[in-house]
Amino acid sequence: MIPDKTNFKIFLMALSMAALSACASPRAPAEARQDGETISSQTHIVQPTSMILIEFDADRDRLLTRSELLAGADAEWRVIAEAAGADELRPIDFSQWVEKAIGTKETAFTHIAVDTNANGSIGAYEFRSALEREFSIADKDKDGVVTRAELVKSFQVRQRQQWRPSRNQGERHQRGGGRRPPSN
Repeated sequence: MIPDKTNFKIFLMALSMAALSACASPRAPAEARQDGETISSQTHIVQPTSMILIEFDADRDRLLTRSELLAGADAEWRVIAEAAGADELRPIDFSQWVEKAIGTKETAFTHIAVDTNANGSIGAYEFRSALEREFSIADKDKDGVVTRAELVKSFQVRQRQQWRPSRNQGERHQRGGGRRPPSN
């Protein structure tokens, strides 16, 4: 059963929020080295424009082809241009669309980045070209298909572990409390 577009958007937003909250958690799963010096953990990030790109996956096979992108971009343009009542979008119209499509206006996908001719408004060609650029960036292996794996960025995070007194040294974390670790 294919979910309707509204439920799919809600699902994507919930999934994105869960992923972002997991990434922001100060107590993410980690592997500590025996010497207690370094904590290493895997972190995943999804670019905000991924929210737009995955919406254009017409056959819901979790693969976005260039033809699906172009058809989706054209259909989306018709909807937002009709809602704005114009052939070109003002910056405020584009900003409102971005907030609705991605969930926030705080992204690099702004009217300034999309308005390539700098005339103060965004036309259909600029809109489509901006989405094609995002597709090209996401298509890491340049095969003309964007997979979900290509939309996720993974990297190792290394943090220095803060020294904490052991149990037998008490729970005092104030200045002067407990003993310092031996110096090497």
